[in-house]
Amino acid sequence: MACDGTEVKHLLQYGAAAIGTSIVTAPCRAPGDVFAVPSFGADGPGAGAHLCAVPPGRSVERFFVVPSALRTLSVVTMLSAVSGTVFLMHDPGSAAATKTATSSDGGSGSAAAALSARSIPAQRVAATSYLAQVRVQAAEHRAQIDAAADARAAKVQVQAKALAKAKAEAQAAAKAKAKAKAEAAAEQRRKEIRQRASRSASRDPQALARIMAADRGWGAGQFSCLKSLWARESGWNYRAMNPSSGAYGIPQALPGGKMASAGSDWRTNPATQIKWGLDYISDRYGTPCGAWGHSESSGWY
Repeated sequence: MACDGTEVKHLLQYGAAAIGTSIVTAPCRAPGDVFAVPSFGADGPGAGAHLCAVPPGRSVERFFVVPSALRTLSVVTMLSAVSGTVFLMHDPGSAAATKTATSSDGGSGSAAAALSARSIPAQRVAATSYLAQVRVQAAEHRAQIDAAADARAAKVQVQAKALAKAKAEAQAAAKAKAKAKAEAAAEQRRKEIRQRASRSASRDPQALARIMAADRGWGAGQFSCLKSLWARESGWNYRAMNPSSGAYGIPQALPGGKMASAGSDWRTNPATQIKWGLDYISDRYGTPCGAWGHSESSGWY
């Protein structure tokens, strides 16, 4: 980079300040005026002389130099120091001068080195502490994320369970409703069949007796015993009467007036006679087959 005289002067001034020396000015009294300038050589401190080569009244620059170890720095080093960049240069020939300079400036280099050496562990500790804080913060953030995810999962699970429960309850309610509807329909059909059988009971009392026996839980086997029993007793004739004993109706109640407990129309209604006859068999023998067995063994029931 090209520099004019003023820029070079400023660079030298800042460079001198950066490496521990200074540049001062003084008025020139007359041409040829001599300034005694301290200088440091290999043999120790001495004095040098500079002549004033400018007209009187003009200022000259006098350099107060630093120890010889620092004077060995090149212009590049000085300029890099001014610009903020440090180049460490090693000159084997200047080791003794460097040692002399270190001792002559009161050990400031050693103190700076010691301070720098002490600051490195401190910086490491600070960096380690900062990394530990970052790790703790990251762990806490991760824990918060995991907790939020767990909460969301738990909420979704609760909602899923509630939905499944509501669905199961709806299905159970639908099944119960369908079952009740089916039972009601079946009951309606049985009622209609019973009504038809009641209307035709005088012609076919067995159809009504089968229905009424089934209502008591007696199936086809029990009805077969009942069919045989009352066929023997009355031939299923609701007007049948035994002239010798006075037994009357399909079940041959003795006397016939006993059937009034089932209905006042016991003389003419086959349904009333069948109801009384089934009650009698249930109380006396338990089932129609029980009554038939007694009739088989004794000839009566």
